[in-house]
Amino acid sequence: MPYIAILKKENLKRYLSLFLLAFNFATIAHAGGLVRLHGKIRNPIADSIYISYNNSRIAYDPIQQGIMLNKDGTFSTSFTVAEKFTPLTLIHGGRKADLVVAPDYDLEIIAEGKKFDSTLHYIGPGNEVANFVALHIIDRGLMENYVVRLQPAFSDTAEVFKKKVADIEQDEVLFLNKHMSDLPNDFIQYWVSYYHYFSYFALTQYPLLHEMAKQKTYYIQQISPASYASIIDIPEYFNDSLLGLSTYRLFADQLFKMRLNAVGYNNLPEGTEAQRYRQDDSVLTLDYTRMPPATSEYAVASMIYTNARQQPLARTERLFEMYKERWPNSEYITPLQRQIAIVRRLAKGQKAMDFPISTPQGVKSKLSEMKGKVVLLTFWSGAYEQGIIDLRLETKLFNKYKDSGVVFVYVSIDENELAWKSAIDKYKLSGVHTHVNGWKSLLAELYGIQSVPTFFLIDKKGNFALDHVPLPRQGDALGNEISKLLKE
Repeated sequence: MPYIAILKKENLKRYLSLFLLAFNFATIAHAGGLVRLHGKIRNPIADSIYISYNNSRIAYDPIQQGIMLNKDGTFSTSFTVAEKFTPLTLIHGGRKADLVVAPDYDLEIIAEGKKFDSTLHYIGPGNEVANFVALHIIDRGLMENYVVRLQPAFSDTAEVFKKKVADIEQDEVLFLNKHMSDLPNDFIQYWVSYYHYFSYFALTQYPLLHEMAKQKTYYIQQISPASYASIIDIPEYFNDSLLGLSTYRLFADQLFKMRLNAVGYNNLPEGTEAQRYRQDDSVLTLDYTRMPPATSEYAVASMIYTNARQQPLARTERLFEMYKERWPNSEYITPLQRQIAIVRRLAKGQKAMDFPISTPQGVKSKLSEMKGKVVLLTFWSGAYEQGIIDLRLETKLFNKYKDSGVVFVYVSIDENELAWKSAIDKYKLSGVHTHVNGWKSLLAELYGIQSVPTFFLIDKKGNFALDHVPLPRQGDALGNEISKLLKE
């Protein structure tokens, strides 16, 4: 049975001044539309400008658009956003800048190529918000640097960390107070809320990141109870009007799970089905009963979507049917259906989708040509360092099985081909290597790649051998599965 009694509603405790409490958040609503960007980069240092943002609430769906510059450095583009305010990243010649846009913004950009991120200036509808964000880059850095500024404090005690979070959030409010005179009220509400919930999310992540800093490893087996002191004061401050905020959604995803972790109420992998998913079922029950309607609709969908790749298909389908009964017209039904379709396509016994392989040495082949051998297929990226430990442990498997009829195939999703080849050498990855152009490549989508590294174990008949491939860091489990397949 789900364990609910341990969670008691907290009194609202806020880190900010009464300035924060004066806001009515109801204007941060779900609204989409067209955005236009055009302008000129003087003395460009590259032939293009890139735009990147995520346009889905529950799926990892990065929208990446490369716009070629004209000979005089001018460019023009338009794209659709799903939220009232959408943060996106602009990249030119390796220099990165933030921009927050809203439907109907029509912004002319002016910038210098060599100082792209520090010379941005905007003209046209939406310029007040755009120029505020450009100033924020110069004064405070990128929006994503909020957690980076907290990184040294992850080594401190929970109480010290909480104070550091409060101080950094207050700095953001002071910056806003200083430069808010021309900003629309709804954006001010968005900005304050964005960082407030960024703080909550950072507090939920402290227990794990503190242990990582203390133990000096990415993979933590146990977290000290004292580390959970960071989440005690986080209120259940849910508000449906805030769903357009990515940081609010992170907060909604994590709060109940981390509170259950804090009292040791986890899934029990070796138990009955009810025990194996007792924490997950408790979180779902809390999502259904303790959240307002739209937040509940999102949070349940997000959990089903996220867990679909780790749990039995039958369980996911059962939860999905319950979801549709509760919210038959939900906007999240379509991405959930797509996720379940991916799980079915990659299920044990299904034929592994064929694809061409072109190695750095120019050797060409196909996955289907490896039929008759066991294949460990790995999608990876050198840019995601947290996954490198698994890849290094995979090298040990390569050394053990390389002469036993096992082929190790690596598919890099690094968009930069030079970076791909450099990472192979850097991490000394032995096997058959090939490369696709990023997350949105056809092959990455066909195999449903949503994180890296992702592993697939393929049997001698060319079929997927497991629904869920053990990670190399999970002891001997993956090696045992390979040994079983070799005996078949």
